[in-house]
Amino acid sequence: MVEEIVRTCATFGWNLGIQILGWLTDFWGFLRSNASVLQLFVVVPTVVYGAAQIRQARKATQIQALNQVHDLLAQRDVEKARTALRDGNYEDAIPYSEGTKDAIELVSRSYDRAGFLLWLKLIPERDLLANYSASALFQWSKLCKYIERQRGEEKYEARRYFEYLAWRSQRYRRRLGLPMSDELSKESLFLDLTWLQRQRSPWEKIRG
Repeated sequence: MVEEIVRTCATFGWNLGIQILGWLTDFWGFLRSNASVLQLFVVVPTVVYGAAQIRQARKATQIQALNQVHDLLAQRDVEKARTALRDGNYEDAIPYSEGTKDAIELVSRSYDRAGFLLWLKLIPERDLLANYSASALFQWSKLCKYIERQRGEEKYEARRYFEYLAWRSQRYRRRLGLPMSDELSKESLFLDLTWLQRQRSPWEKIRG
């Protein structure tokens, strides 16, 4: 009786083991035949997560760059320089005082920095120009002749991105129908339209 029970259990265990082995073999075959589908379930969430991380990083970079511009143009020295230059005429080739030259350099350098960040597309156009298009275009109209003389003194690249910022500001305000004086709406305000019109950021050049 005991031997029969042992034999029955052994037979049952053997058959169960064979069945489990068959199940494992079938499961392994399923995994092999559906490996690409399983990989898809792994890859797709990874790609989605990675894209979300990239978007967050880009947004953080844009916010940081915009804050840099706000901090730069809101500096007391820059505001004082802009105020000092507001009513001047800088078209005549006259010797300016050191204070005036310093003010011109400070203002033009600040807007040049903002224009460079815009050119790099580190700041969305709408975020920057909604706040600074009017002041950038006005300051460029005041200083463009002075900068033109700088370029004539073997400083060809002088304040290129200040000019780019002012040009984009003019286009932005024209597109939205924002008020501009006749003087500020002239194309002749810019020194090198050919250069401006062919400008693309490094990211646009990479994309072709």
